[in-house]
Amino acid sequence: MDWRAIHAARPEERKKVARKTRTLQPLTDSATRDHLTGKQTIGVYPLLPDETCWFLAVDFDKKSWMADAAAFASACRRFQVPVTVERSRSGNGAHKSKGVSKF
Repeated sequence: MDWRAIHAARPEERKKVARKTRTLQPLTDSATRDHLTGKQTIGVYPLLPDETCWFLAVDFDKKSWMADAAAFASACRRFQVPVTVERSRSGNGAHKSKGVSKF
């Protein structure tokens, strides 16, 4: 995305600018490495051609993020859905990735 254009836009126009300036690219080993080393921010849209997906990423960042993340992980384990927790760089939030059934 063109972050300069997004930040220069009025708040009510930022989503529209983001959609217009984003480029969708394949997820490569190089992009993953750059993301994990902090050189690039990436987002993944995991939809398959039939509009189903096999994984989900969830972001917890409110005051109750620790309890919310723990409850989410507990529910995943109860239903035998694999779950991974990644703590945010700020230390004040968490991201979870989990495998999910088709929906």
